[in-house]
Amino acid sequence: MLQKIAVAAVVAFVLLGAVIFYLNQQQASQPVEDEFEPDFGETPGIVVSLGNPAPVPGNCPNLESSYDRDLCWSFQAGEEKNVRLCDNIVGEARNAICIEEVARQLFDKSICEQEFPSNVDRKYHCITQLAREQAEYTLCNQMPSPYKEKCAYAVGEELIGTVI
Repeated sequence: MLQKIAVAAVVAFVLLGAVIFYLNQQQASQPVEDEFEPDFGETPGIVVSLGNPAPVPGNCPNLESSYDRDLCWSFQAGEEKNVRLCDNIVGEARNAICIEEVARQLFDKSICEQEFPSNVDRKYHCITQLAREQAEYTLCNQMPSPYKEKCAYAVGEELIGTVI
């Protein structure tokens, strides 16, 4: 009887190990390219600015890969300060970065509000970028908690960096 219990316990541990291994393999195979972290994490207010990936401005539709086209459209939108060019971007995260870049260049929080009306995480992240860029606490005060505190932290971090 004791021997049967021991065998059953070993079989249970082997099955549990196989299930855990399978779940880890499934999770590892998930793409993370367009993943968005709604929390600002340990480093709030990071500003991502894209360089010029296109050798010929205005040639975005003719680039081979969708990634290159997205970067090209983002650069062109920033150069022309035209948020509608971001609509050509396929990748969701790259589209959001493009919109934030145009909003930052124009210092226009209405772009954040209009382009992310139902995604509050993205909307307030976008506004935080503006507030941090201009060291403008008043933009933070218009946000609800906890976004207000994260924005103020990001702006304060920017101000401290300029003093040092």
